Amino acid sequence: AGSSRMVGPPALVPPSGSHEDPAKTPDRWKDHRGSKGRITAEAMPDAVAAMLLERDPLQAMEAFSALLRELTPENAAAAWEALSARVQGAEAFRYLPLLAHAWGALDGPGALAVIKSGGDRDGLKARLSVMGGWATRDSGGALAWLKEQEASADGLKEGKPEAMQELRILKAGLIRGLAAHDPDQAMGLLPSMEEKERGPMVSLIAREQFRLGIDAGQEI
Repeated sequence: AGSSRMVGPPALVPPSGSHEDPAKTPDRWKDHRGSKGRITAEAMPDAVAAMLLERDPLQAMEAFSALLRELTPENAAAAWEALSARVQGAEAFRYLPLLAHAWGALDGPGALAVIKSGGDRDGLKARLSVMGGWATRDSGGALAWLKEQEASADGLKEGKPEAMQELRILKAGLIRGLAAHDPDQAMGLLPSMEEKERGPMVSLIAREQFRLGIDAGQEI
């Protein structure tokens, strides 16, 4: 209790009855790699299609996690376009926010621009996940970008509702990303939010801290 150490996600395990040695697992992306050993943007759609062939839910999530580890700033957009075109419903809810988060950690500005340009009705939610991923890797850069948007984004000065909603959601994503590892900075952003939005954000920050121990949570 009271530790500030971040708690990582639980390790994925193979399905019951499987005795496969991870060290001997063949490279599932061997046929999709380019000359530099990484999945190319051109090969990413085929890699995504191969990942989606897994029917066992644990194996499918393991394949998806392996695909996320292959993301680069060069192939992430291709992964997003391929996956978003192939999944819907529960699968979209399972995979797309995690892909957006991972992409944000790699290239926040690029991810935000590509997803916004797609015009998808769920793109704003995806950009919330991008902001969260970006904040976990480069909170200073994410915060500076958001402040720049506040100062210059079209529609904000005129108080257009859609522009204001977009800013609120992006700021919420930033706070979510900060909540797990820099609650003080996350709390510092709350005064700039509308009063009705502060309560849920305080609760989110507190939940993240209680995961690290009761003493940490009591400091919020």
